[in-house]
Amino acid sequence: MTHLLEKETPFMFSKDCIDAFKTLKKKLTEASILVVPDWNLPFELMCDASDFAIGEVLGQHHLSRLENPHKDVFENKDINENFPLETLGKISSGSTPWVADFANFHAGNFIVKGMSSQQKKKFFKNVKHYFWDDPYLFQICADQII
Repeated sequence: MTHLLEKETPFMFSKDCIDAFKTLKKKLTEASILVVPDWNLPFELMCDASDFAIGEVLGQHHLSRLENPHKDVFENKDINENFPLETLGKISSGSTPWVADFANFHAGNFIVKGMSSQQKKKFFKNVKHYFWDDPYLFQICADQII
């Protein structure tokens, strides 16, 4: 059937195309693509909040019953609850998040004590980058040109 998608090909829906279409229709309608949840079982919310992404998955334990294509029965599979590549539980850390310093500065002009002059320059540059609230729409450069 994919040859029908080619450019400047005459549309000839042959017997092979009909068989391929029926096979595709059967696979898409008979397979358990979407499983209706069992409302009697509790739902489980699994979260991942790493440094680069945040994600959630809502699932149930009965979804672990996978169909074996070689048998007409469902076989029980144990759920692997080990997450070696995920950073679950790493949300709390001993250091304060970098956003807290910005929020403290904007709320009460409070700057963290013990910063060097270079750290203060970088801090104010980052504050201006993330929270741009200048009352004008231009910036004066070092040579006083707008």
